[in-house]
Amino acid sequence: MSITHMEARHRILAMVPACKGWTRYEDVAQSGKDPPWIVLKFIENQRLTTESLAVTTKLATLEIRVVGDTADGIGVICDKMCDALQGAWPGRPFGRISLDVDSGVYPSELVSTVTNLPFLMRVLRFRVSWAACWPPHQNCSIGLPHTTGDLLFKEASCPIPFPRISKMA
Repeated sequence: MSITHMEARHRILAMVPACKGWTRYEDVAQSGKDPPWIVLKFIENQRLTTESLAVTTKLATLEIRVVGDTADGIGVICDKMCDALQGAWPGRPFGRISLDVDSGVYPSELVSTVTNLPFLMRVLRFRVSWAACWPPHQNCSIGLPHTTGDLLFKEASCPIPFPRISKMA
């Protein structure tokens, strides 16, 4: 059994801290509203497979777009996001979250109707991965180190095929 996309999305988005005074949206900002806002997007974008194409690991990107009036305001929010998420662990079967891309502050295409100046934006992209088969089946064929140096393999009921090896060379 594996974690669904929606379960993974919920677990990761729940880790993003709230920021007072900043409206938070998922996937896209609401039209007709002005910043400051934070737009969160969770995208599962890669699957790692075995030679027989059984999925072993899923990878995703958490994209955070911070849009506001000032570079300092955006910087404060992005620092808060990085402090909360960099190296954070969502629990099993996930790996740690790591910052992949930080765009720095740049003018967006959205223009303020009050100042007639472009709003500023900064994009953070975090990477996260998780095991495709979790929890491991009781009879999963994944080998576990044994004190004698043997690798123990049980009968395969896990969809991930592994070679049957009795001793390490």
